[in-house]
Amino acid sequence: MDVDGPDGDTKLLEAASLKAIPLPHLQQMPTPLLVTCSFCEIGLVPNAAVSHAKSHKINLTKEMRKRIQTIMLRPEMVKAPGDISLPKSPCAPIEGLAQEKGYACTLCSYCCTGLSTINNHFSAKHRGAEGTCKDNYAEATVQMFTPQFKKYFAVIPILTNMPLDNLFTLYLKEHVPAVEAIEVLNPPIDHNEVPPLVKNTAWNEHLAAYTGDKQKVRLLLQLLELPTSKRGEKWLGERLRKTVEGYMKEASQMGTNSSLAIRCILMECPRLTQNSDHWIILPEKTIEVYARLLHQWTHAIMLTLEGHESGYTFPLTDEDKSNAMALREALRADSTDLPIDTFHVFIKPLLYPKNHGLVPGSYSKFNEPFECFYALRALRDDGNFQPADMVTQTFAKFKYFIRGTVLYEGLKVSTGDHLAAVTREAQINFTPGTTTPMNQTIDYQRLASSIAMSTASPPITRVSACGMYITYGPYTLSVAKWREALARLADEIEAALDELCLHQDFGLHVPKNTPDDWGNDTRGYSWTKNGTFTEDKRGLLAAMLATPELKLAKVEDGHLKFNHASIWDFIHKCDAVNEKIALLVFLTAGQTPRVSEFIEHKYANSTRPRTFFRDGNDNWFVTRRTKVESRKEKDSFSPIKCYPRLTNITDTYFLVVRPVEAELIKITHGETQYQVYSEYMWTKAGSRVTPEQMRKSILQFNTKYCDVTMGIKDYRQIGVEMVRTFIGSEFEMREEDLDTLAAQANHTLHMTRLRYAPEEGKLPSMSSDLLLRFGRASEAWWEHVGCRPGYPPLLPLRIRQELRETAAQQTTKVPQGGPANAPVAAPVVDTQVIIQAVTSAVVAEVQKIIPNLDTLVRRAVAEALIPI
Repeated sequence: MDVDGPDGDTKLLEAASLKAIPLPHLQQMPTPLLVTCSFCEIGLVPNAAVSHAKSHKINLTKEMRKRIQTIMLRPEMVKAPGDISLPKSPCAPIEGLAQEKGYACTLCSYCCTGLSTINNHFSAKHRGAEGTCKDNYAEATVQMFTPQFKKYFAVIPILTNMPLDNLFTLYLKEHVPAVEAIEVLNPPIDHNEVPPLVKNTAWNEHLAAYTGDKQKVRLLLQLLELPTSKRGEKWLGERLRKTVEGYMKEASQMGTNSSLAIRCILMECPRLTQNSDHWIILPEKTIEVYARLLHQWTHAIMLTLEGHESGYTFPLTDEDKSNAMALREALRADSTDLPIDTFHVFIKPLLYPKNHGLVPGSYSKFNEPFECFYALRALRDDGNFQPADMVTQTFAKFKYFIRGTVLYEGLKVSTGDHLAAVTREAQINFTPGTTTPMNQTIDYQRLASSIAMSTASPPITRVSACGMYITYGPYTLSVAKWREALARLADEIEAALDELCLHQDFGLHVPKNTPDDWGNDTRGYSWTKNGTFTEDKRGLLAAMLATPELKLAKVEDGHLKFNHASIWDFIHKCDAVNEKIALLVFLTAGQTPRVSEFIEHKYANSTRPRTFFRDGNDNWFVTRRTKVESRKEKDSFSPIKCYPRLTNITDTYFLVVRPVEAELIKITHGETQYQVYSEYMWTKAGSRVTPEQMRKSILQFNTKYCDVTMGIKDYRQIGVEMVRTFIGSEFEMREEDLDTLAAQANHTLHMTRLRYAPEEGKLPSMSSDLLLRFGRASEAWWEHVGCRPGYPPLLPLRIRQELRETAAQQTTKVPQGGPANAPVAAPVVDTQVIIQAVTSAVVAEVQKIIPNLDTLVRRAVAEALIPI
């Protein structure tokens, strides 16, 4: 390459993959030049240019390096990051710098590439601004000059190669800000524009003065924005939160300590039969979630008590205002005691019937503060209201609040006959046919549920024509990439287990006839203790102690002394493997349960029975506590069967690794945590894995392995759609067969399972035939995942049906020239099965290549460019 000609400097820089780009926005003469890397598209300062070229394995002679340094030191070259000012918007992209998707703050010129970063910026720099962070940023294309000066600025790609004074640039500068500042929200044109729920609740009419303007809506929704550690008054934040939570927990504890008769009164009053339900007390964590709604209501009342910028007020009586002021003073007081009784005095009149004769003016249901809050709580930031399926939880929570308040008041005023006292309070609020907050809330919930269940909503889950891409909301999952990711995860687990076990198997063997009494609920019972599965259950520990490189322990004064650093190294490795095994079980053994249910898996009985079972050569996981249990107070039993490879992985971990891991945990954490490791399956750093940790693991797996930043809530929706797409209703035929067999015995299938030949120790709903059906469902899921031995991954059900129809048509064709009604000989082999199996196998192999094709091409191009 000739670097000595008239264009020698330019060619020399090109040889080093460098380029000098002008920065006219600095408005200096001569125009400053910034040297950039053509490959990385980043700016470089003088002392980094040559070394950066070396990082790309570009060989430069000593003379070339010297000349580049000379070029970099010329007056027009940018010497330091601080010499560059950011261009003002609207700005065309600067050639030679990478363009990235990012976020631009609409309140200042700050830009970044991370959503969490823009959230932090808003909290730190615009704490008092109107609206939320989401209201005050916009997605943008951003650039930065150098990594040393990592400040982003927004650019508009369409302005590329346009002069600064062209008409479109001037339009963007002079007119677009006014367009983007429009705050008007048009009201419904006519009655048909109003959704059914809002027609019945009249929320739109109550808030009509606000819903036509974005700014007014934002101000109104500020009433529901609870203070944080960085924003708002502490007495309205943490202290009020603890008071509300304390009140609801105390009321719930009263319910726990009350007789079932009292709890039945809270569900039906007057109580006319002995068959009524009783009030179910929620777990503490759920109460804290529920209490947030009551916190928001109280927060909104306190803000509007003496006027709010929005102009909104709640219709409080003089007594209500007096109670609110007393609560405000109690919350502001310098005391460690929570004003729970004061809060009860404040909230009780708001959840009890009001005497409308004392309210001036004409009657309106919005004379009730709770009615106003329902409207406010349903309002969205776009001026519309939440759909029916999104508001039913608000009504359910308020029913819990009202029952708790009635119980608290009844026991507070009781003189001895607690049932009679609670009944008197319940009659005030629960008697059918009366206008009370409870009865109106029940009517609202019934109305919202009816609309939600009968509304034909647009599909939020969609499947591509080929069936291999499933979209839920903003996320699209490639089924091929997902299958490849799960196979890769299994490979990584086996490699990590092999390393953890020091490349030994310790004679691990689980006989097919290993006994496991599924009905045994004795504490500590586990099939893992029902045999000798390894040469010694501490074989791994013996091997570790015999490996000097591990430095696990040494002898001092005739006693064994463990190296805690080495123990922790082993525990961290176990944590990593345990996390991946949990993911593999969660994603491949069958349909995914809720995370809060999954983390409770145990391989030995404890307070509640275990969830890990053995049957022949198969391991089974069972969900025994579901969301329904909290509502109906019933145990569950939903089994899924592990495919052979997963069975081998869980056998290795829980029979070889876990015994050693548990005993080392005893050394570092003590007996209590040893017991945790002796019962629970999913653990980390000495404790059982929390739901938050598991959710984070799933998000990281989807992001890293499947290239989609999707959490568990969205994944479960896609999982259901995958069943519809790939497995469909094929298993309904088997269910019909079982029902037919039951009908032959003159009783229903449900009665067969409930009364005939029940297995000892099994729950009534789980019989041997139903267990087999669950097993077949698991096997179908394995086949979809691509991990069932001897089977290719399933094709979408629609494609399999088309293949069957095509094969059936081919096998029933009459030979040319033969008689019209000539019999067709039955094929020796099932061509439908062959066609489907071959097609599935070929498609699966092609799909393994497709997800990596783009990466492989990019890598090949990059490698080919390096010598050039």
